[in-house]
Amino acid sequence: MKVKKRDGKIVDFDGNKIMEAISGANQDVKGREKASIANKKEIVKYIKSLNLETLGVEEIQDIVEKKLMELGKYELAKQYIVYREKRSLVRAINTTDEEIKELIGGNSDYWNNENSNKNAKVVTTQRDYLAGITSTDIARRLLLPRDVVKAHDEGIIHFHKLIVA
Repeated sequence: MKVKKRDGKIVDFDGNKIMEAISGANQDVKGREKASIANKKEIVKYIKSLNLETLGVEEIQDIVEKKLMELGKYELAKQYIVYREKRSLVRAINTTDEEIKELIGGNSDYWNNENSNKNAKVVTTQRDYLAGITSTDIARRLLLPRDVVKAHDEGIIHFHKLIVA
């Protein structure tokens, strides 16, 4: 079986990643709510038994949540959902960090050419651009509904005030 990652890459299915993710969520629950190694293996085995050619990462995570609940591990399923959301936030922050590094390092064609009246190598201009990068990140991750962000990204709508700088 293959897995379609968030960036579109297709990779081989690796059940260990599921086991690690459940283990991460396991750390935040106690007693009978924890998933045993047998529970983890059962979930991986179930996913493999679907005999699908390709599954998306989100689909796999949805299956894991459902199977945890079917096993009566409701608190663990809740912590797994929280774990997923934390990882999602980390991924979003990492892209923002990369954009900031490119701006400060002068390696971004976008920021170097964004405005012909501004020099992206000047500290005060970088300050303005950093505020824009940060406010856009906060708006996309925390303020705007996901369907609005998705529509903006797909060019269906243009949400003009993503940048406040």
